[in-house]
Amino acid sequence: MAKTGSKTPASDDPPCTPPKPKKIPKAKRASGSLRKANLRRGAFLIEFQTPPAAVDVVQRELAVGVEKGPMLTGKDLQSARDQYRTMERKGFRVTKDIGCLIPDEQYCTYQQGHTVKGHQRTITFFAHWCPKQGSSAIRNEHGWPCNLQVSHLCHRRSCCRLDHLIVEEQWRNVKRNFCGSTGSCDCGNPIKCLRRYTSQDTAELPDFCLTEEEVSEVMVGAPTFVIHPPSRYENRDDKSKQRKLAKDKRKRNQELHEHKTARKQSRLAARSDVAVVTGEPVAESSDDFM
Repeated sequence: MAKTGSKTPASDDPPCTPPKPKKIPKAKRASGSLRKANLRRGAFLIEFQTPPAAVDVVQRELAVGVEKGPMLTGKDLQSARDQYRTMERKGFRVTKDIGCLIPDEQYCTYQQGHTVKGHQRTITFFAHWCPKQGSSAIRNEHGWPCNLQVSHLCHRRSCCRLDHLIVEEQWRNVKRNFCGSTGSCDCGNPIKCLRRYTSQDTAELPDFCLTEEEVSEVMVGAPTFVIHPPSRYENRDDKSKQRKLAKDKRKRNQELHEHKTARKQSRLAARSDVAVVTGEPVAESSDDFM
């Protein structure tokens, strides 16, 4: 019997830790499902005309040593167009004040989702190139950062309307935030903002357009576009659904085939072991060929 107050000898076994829960991958939602959810939030199916030539998104002379990125051509350009159309088919919400285009949440800069965000897709679609993030720092004679960035003239990070975006040096982009919501514009940029800067920490709940007439009114000055009815992509969604069902059926059949093959191999291995012990030949049954 152990004495009162005596310490129990420490065990050499490591402490038992509960197993980490397995991460359950999120189910990938179909484009049709995302589109319907966005339409319920007040989005419109707005399709822009493919530009016949690259649009100038700089609109001024760049400083010495600052150059645009390489222009996309061929398959790379078509891939960039397809990425934009994929975002476009999910619809845009349109703000009533200055007509900002807000895409589905996965393309917004404040949401996790696609690494290529809405404003980057827009710049690439219309200009055939886009500034690269994470490139080596370029500075002018004053030490100011001159890497090219996409500036939002509307000060809404989620907006992807082309005429609300401009590509300029980083120091110009940063100076656009100096005015604040109540200050005066003193950044000196020749291309002026469309509205005052609002801190990213400030919650903003803009009013959105509810009718096509309101959208057409605030979209004056935007590239050529057309507003489609909500049923525009129903046939496309039905075909996509049928392809998914066929793919799932093929997957189930493959899994069933693999399961039957594994059972057959297990039975043959068991009979082989018995034959080795007893010295009898292995007899194949008709079930082995099913």
